[in-house]
Amino acid sequence: MAFYNSGVKSNVYDPILTLNNNRAEWQLPEGSLFLSSLRLHNVGASIGVANTQFNKKGGVWAYIKNITLYDGSVVLDQLREVGAFMAFKNYNKANRNNVGQEILKVGHAIGFLQNGTLGGQVAEAYQAPEIKQTTATTSRFALDLRRCLPFLKNSQFLPSMLYKNLRLVIEFNTDVLSTLHVGTNIASLSTLTDTLLVVDELVNESVVAQAMSQYQGVSFSAMEHDAFQMVPNSAIVAAGGAATATTSTILHGFQGKFVNRLLMFASPVSTLACANAANATLVSSGKLRAVANADEVIQVRLNGMNMFGGTGINSTGEKLGMLHDTWGMCDHAPGTELIGVFSNLSTNAAGLASAAYTQDLTNSNSYFGCFIRDRVESLQVDYTQTQFIPVGAGFNPVVPGNGIQELQDIVLGNQAQEVNVYAEVRKSVLREGMNYRVIYN
Repeated sequence: MAFYNSGVKSNVYDPILTLNNNRAEWQLPEGSLFLSSLRLHNVGASIGVANTQFNKKGGVWAYIKNITLYDGSVVLDQLREVGAFMAFKNYNKANRNNVGQEILKVGHAIGFLQNGTLGGQVAEAYQAPEIKQTTATTSRFALDLRRCLPFLKNSQFLPSMLYKNLRLVIEFNTDVLSTLHVGTNIASLSTLTDTLLVVDELVNESVVAQAMSQYQGVSFSAMEHDAFQMVPNSAIVAAGGAATATTSTILHGFQGKFVNRLLMFASPVSTLACANAANATLVSSGKLRAVANADEVIQVRLNGMNMFGGTGINSTGEKLGMLHDTWGMCDHAPGTELIGVFSNLSTNAAGLASAAYTQDLTNSNSYFGCFIRDRVESLQVDYTQTQFIPVGAGFNPVVPGNGIQELQDIVLGNQAQEVNVYAEVRKSVLREGMNYRVIYN
């Protein structure tokens, strides 16, 4: 329905609660017909030490752990582990979009170009805005909540005469290996207390009455999360050590639900594999990176049957192709789906990639995506990988003179990984008079 002349006003709501680095909450009044275009302004933080940036893949989304839209105690929609998924969604768009205003809006640094003065060397396009030491000067960001809450994206209206106790709750993330680019500064971070929720409201009474007579609820694909760990192999302790293992896991989080698309990626969880030990700067965005593993094979078993022929998906090219077929265009910087391919000398600017690009992007975009398109009775993942320590690496996250990136570009032996799994799940909120019910359909 178009309402260009029907009377729309924008309401600005202060949080009713802000707990520093913990949570913030907003409440909407009863009896109004809101549009679903909810957005947050002035999102961010100040910092008590030297200026830094949010995680380069996640941007300000990395500062959010969970976000939930409630009606009273009823969950209408939520996204858990926001930083990891929105880091993917920042990557899940065209490069031309990321090198425009997107960096300023959400504070990530995804987007690359070729440096014309160094023979086409690949480099990061821009640096993200900084978190600064005062609330007056620090960078502030704007988030469209339709990007992370499909309930809002798939519904034109949000009627608080039906949902009478609407609450938006954000839980903040202060993980040292995922929130900030320099993780050790997390203790000095302070949440901005003037973050505003902006909500558009229809005020033309005839249009409100017509819209409510037609409103039957909303059907959408909720984004739900599950995870499992690939444990370290404690026998691999010296350079040259290697071992191959398969982790088989049944995912219970999607059982009994109709799943459309699946997204899966492995991320390191140890300080050794996430940060430069010298200054705690995150390597390739730390725990928000999606790492490739040596000799990787992925098999998904749906309702007792293998989805892929043979042993499963076992090539980097096939994995990347499936991701694009499933989730669409991605801002894929050359080589970032591989274990480590960049030539770069630590003593000068020569090489295929700039030093910053190599530090921030090596082995960071190895995502796996596939269609499920079925109701899940059982969903099992078999993930095979080889853990090893390369000869001479010595766990040293620098670019050495031999031109090969050695930081945990190879996921090092005896290092645990967490595999995040996100699934689009069919969900509906069905209106029944002036009540409603929430179902998985």
